[in-house]
Amino acid sequence: MTSRFTAARQLQVEECLGRPLTSDELIEVASLEALTPVHLAVVHALARRYSVTCIIYLEGVVEGIPIGDAVEFTTRIHDALARP
Repeated sequence: MTSRFTAARQLQVEECLGRPLTSDELIEVASLEALTPVHLAVVHALARRYSVTCIIYLEGVVEGIPIGDAVEFTTRIHDALARP
């Protein structure tokens, strides 16, 4: 299934990444646990500097994700990446 991004939200993600999203990065999944390594690479790239955009990405590719879950997941990834 393809993602539920609006054109503006997809553009925001792509601008932060500095490149277009690939078709694999736009595939919608049923849960955070179902995110593929391709999705997680985007999450890691965004979570370092663009937490809000990371949340937008998760909302676009994880079916029905509650905002609180997207925020919590992004925070955990950000914190893990910040550790030495």
